[in-house]
Amino acid sequence: MKFTITLIAMVISYNCHAQNVGIGTTTPVEKLEVKKALRSTVKISSAAFIDTTELLFSNRNLSNSGTDFSIKNIREEGLYVSSLSDLSGNTSANSLVIRPNGQVGIGMVPTTRFQVNGASIFGGTVGINGATTIAGNATINGTSIMNGSAQLQGLNIFEFGAGVAGKELNAGKVGYNAFGQNALTFVGAGTNASNRAVYFYAEGGTTFGGPASFNGNVFVNNNIQVNQKVTATQTGTANLVPVCYGTIDGTGAAPVILSGSGNFTVASGFAGHYSIIIAGKFLTDNNYSAVVTCRRAGLSGGAYFWHFPGVLPSQNPAGGLEVLSSNGNQKFSFVVYMPN
Repeated sequence: MKFTITLIAMVISYNCHAQNVGIGTTTPVEKLEVKKALRSTVKISSAAFIDTTELLFSNRNLSNSGTDFSIKNIREEGLYVSSLSDLSGNTSANSLVIRPNGQVGIGMVPTTRFQVNGASIFGGTVGINGATTIAGNATINGTSIMNGSAQLQGLNIFEFGAGVAGKELNAGKVGYNAFGQNALTFVGAGTNASNRAVYFYAEGGTTFGGPASFNGNVFVNNNIQVNQKVTATQTGTANLVPVCYGTIDGTGAAPVILSGSGNFTVASGFAGHYSIIIAGKFLTDNNYSAVVTCRRAGLSGGAYFWHFPGVLPSQNPAGGLEVLSSNGNQKFSFVVYMPN
């Protein structure tokens, strides 16, 4: 009885509304309209797991030229969205695939939670909380936020500045084993292999955990501090560095420091004698080397200098650099070297 009433209602709806069919409504405005107060469901089912159910949306003209869009439930493999067309470029298999376990693929059958095959453009903010695998190219025009780890597979190359006019082929690339074995390589930005450059802005400092090799010149615009030895591998160990230098005018009643490193004082016990005390340093017979140069103009006004470490308290005080002139009070410069 219920079936008969429903059928009559459908026939009446069909006749009264220009061949529109309504289920649950007597005033359908579309070719087929399903309406229910709480939930409207259209169920397309098969008799066994091996069957395939399909919903086909056809967009073809009178000559049957156009595109069919298909939504298939292929057995227990998942939901497949594809298109079949006789128009160039309109045929696409697996445009969207949703597996029963929640895996989603665009342009491919996914094996992880979300996979995209082909170039992708994200115009807004992208948040990635887990692992993401992109088999093709990905173009991101907005901001990308990754709360988890990011992995690059295949050639292991990440490129900055891709598409910049005039960029050298490998400029801006970072690669693991891409340009040498067992190495992570950074290639600077530039237009050719001779002008590529990398700038580090690290006001808090940069730390290298192992040896650093430089194949070109090293230019330093500020101080250099070495806490260990400076060695020249071809000439043995050369580990002396300057710890103090200065120019002293000793021609007056008391010596005057004209210039220098700022970490020393000078006093004179008698004519031609100068005692230089270096802050934080204690000189002995075998822990330093020094160079003393006369600054008097002309040979007749010059002098020879001797230097030795002060070892007695009377030498104002012990541990300083004692300088003696062969020709009384003089103006001179000095440099003291100690092992680093």
